[in-house]
Amino acid sequence: MSLAQSPRASRCVLLIHGLPQAELSRQREQFATISSGLQCAGHFEWATNAQLLTLRRRMRDGELATSLLPALDRRIAELSQAFDSISIVAFSFGAYLVYRWFADSNIAPEHKLMIRHALLIAAPFSCRLNKVAMTNRDGRLVVMDKIYEPAVTPSTVFANLAPAASLFSVFCGEDETILPIDSEFDREIVPQDRSVQTLWVSGLKHKAGLEDPTILRYVWSMCE
Repeated sequence: MSLAQSPRASRCVLLIHGLPQAELSRQREQFATISSGLQCAGHFEWATNAQLLTLRRRMRDGELATSLLPALDRRIAELSQAFDSISIVAFSFGAYLVYRWFADSNIAPEHKLMIRHALLIAAPFSCRLNKVAMTNRDGRLVVMDKIYEPAVTPSTVFANLAPAASLFSVFCGEDETILPIDSEFDREIVPQDRSVQTLWVSGLKHKAGLEDPTILRYVWSMCE
């Protein structure tokens, strides 16, 4: 039975992974742990390990997120038919994709109104140095350069949040991949009628962002 045919339920949490630079299976295991504390969880799986070279090419062309936005919007539209509201938990590039989705004027406003919470972990809205350091499968840091994905203006994201929605941005205190200049926003630009909160977890590295106990408790409490 499809979601559209299922009895309408109250709420679903949509989980969105990041780039598969290291083993994507680890992110899936981390999301499985998150799902264990949720009543209903859906997934937006947009990449595999085998696609990494293609994904890197698209990032160098500045068009990876643009190519994924229609599929993400279809997934949210599908869930909107089955649930009264949607919460999003997204990691790294997946969180950047959510920023892009909120900021995109081509996305139907009614889809954005369905989002009750968005919890974005290690979430960049830009890549000002056009490169990032990522940990590969054997634990070594490798540099992914020539990244030309468009920057997102945070104020545009906040303006497109539903008045009753909340956005939580989680910063990893020892993130070796996402720089503070690409993920921290000025609180002064947050509209007074929007709920935007930040959580800084000291000592946390990028890859551990989905499995830290503090973040897990935060996710589960947010989605109750």
